[in-house]
Amino acid sequence: MDWCRKGGDITYDAIDLPNLGDRILTNHLAPLLTDQGTAISWLTDRLQSEPATSNCWTMPFQR
Repeated sequence: MDWCRKGGDITYDAIDLPNLGDRILTNHLAPLLTDQGTAISWLTDRLQSEPATSNCWTMPFQR
């Protein structure tokens, strides 16, 4: 679903990692360890009623 076209406040942050293999654990554990601070900060702001900023304009068209 294209939430940007529906007017959602989307904060997209790509995670660029080298291919660590096809194992689910390695492809999910590394982002968890490296990006959890950013995710927790984002969630804390939402729970404190801070408005989300949208960066829909940076995302490619979605079908």
